[in-house]
Amino acid sequence: MKYLSFFVALGFLAFNLSGCVSKKAEKSPCPPYAIIGDLSETFIPTGATGSPDIKAIIKIHDLQAECEGNFGKETVYFTLNLAAKPLDTIKEPITISYFIALVDQSDTILDRQDSEITIKFEGEVEPLMVEEKFSYDLNLMENKPLTNYRLLVGLVMTPDQLSANKQRKAAYEHQLLSIQTPQEVAALKVKKTPRT
Repeated sequence: MKYLSFFVALGFLAFNLSGCVSKKAEKSPCPPYAIIGDLSETFIPTGATGSPDIKAIIKIHDLQAECEGNFGKETVYFTLNLAAKPLDTIKEPITISYFIALVDQSDTILDRQDSEITIKFEGEVEPLMVEEKFSYDLNLMENKPLTNYRLLVGLVMTPDQLSANKQRKAAYEHQLLSIQTPQEVAALKVKKTPRT
């Protein structure tokens, strides 16, 4: 993707009240949203970024969204599922960063929101699914269709981390999680985090 290098280089980037009467926000259409493939999985090294030894693989498995509010002034409620596979006993928590970015038709970044999620393996060696719920407030220009915009989600990485990931992917291909069916997903232990 032509905006991928820009994302990597950056490395950082309800109720409506009317008087005393509250109105429940109504469901509304969401703009298109997607996971950036090259930023969807990461290999956690045992030491520095370039370390050849890996202690865990973390992959964005699924992304779902619902929108509430008026056109152009909406809140998007996301559910992000991360599949996490330890390659050894891990007692300390692992914190990773992810982002959501709003882009227009020319892939210009209009806004970006970064967040962190902490995964606790607690000494277990079985893979698990981490469910993260978060929200994002849209503030779009009026009189433009939602299809003029996209919401993109990925893991925050530096250029060095992205390069190291690509090299490790081939070496750890047999370890990569490939969860395809609802039955396989249901078999994983799910850990949920509160909506932010």
